[in-house]
Amino acid sequence: MNLRNPERYGIRSGIALICSICGYSTQAQTIYADAPDHYSFALEAGWVEIPKVVMDEYVGVVADKTNGMRVEYSTGFQLADRPYVEYPYILIQEYQVDVNSSLFSEIEQVFTQDNVSGGVQDVTSEVPDLIQNATVDDPYIDKERNIVMVRMSSDVANVGTVNTLMAMFLGANQITQMNFHWESGDNDDWVPVFYKTIDSFRFDDGYGYDPTRTSSTPK
Repeated sequence: MNLRNPERYGIRSGIALICSICGYSTQAQTIYADAPDHYSFALEAGWVEIPKVVMDEYVGVVADKTNGMRVEYSTGFQLADRPYVEYPYILIQEYQVDVNSSLFSEIEQVFTQDNVSGGVQDVTSEVPDLIQNATVDDPYIDKERNIVMVRMSSDVANVGTVNTLMAMFLGANQITQMNFHWESGDNDDWVPVFYKTIDSFRFDDGYGYDPTRTSSTPK
């Protein structure tokens, strides 16, 4: 998606990757910290935050093309040398949740049911002009770090096959979800970069998920 040229919504970029993965890995990282929601993570060099006005426009464009299905994002990130919201990019969502000791098992149950892929098909069937042939890999549950990760792919109009890596981080009173999107033509070259970002994610002390705690937000 290129919001600097809206009529080219979803058109695949012909710009080749300028920096290799190895090049990124040797450069300094930038720490993004969300103080109000008590989490942080590291971004590889070359990635920048997408301006809020652009994110608002992005949400509106997607809603227009998905029969009014509006999904809100707290922020997003992209390569500094690319047009706004052009693959690859990262979108962040936040969900407030009630604290209870069964939270993780409930999330696990949702993501390990037999019809996860079918559920995605049901959603994408509502917007056939934009997304088709969605598939979902088996989710990965990291109980030690309280992360649910899912790989997905779908055919996006005017783009081709787009891959998605979704990571849900369970906190004491919220779920932070990172959505990594890239074109399949990149041959998963971005996956190591995205996993490094996932590995760097941290909730502030006392704000991570603790199944033994039943009280609400830390004081």
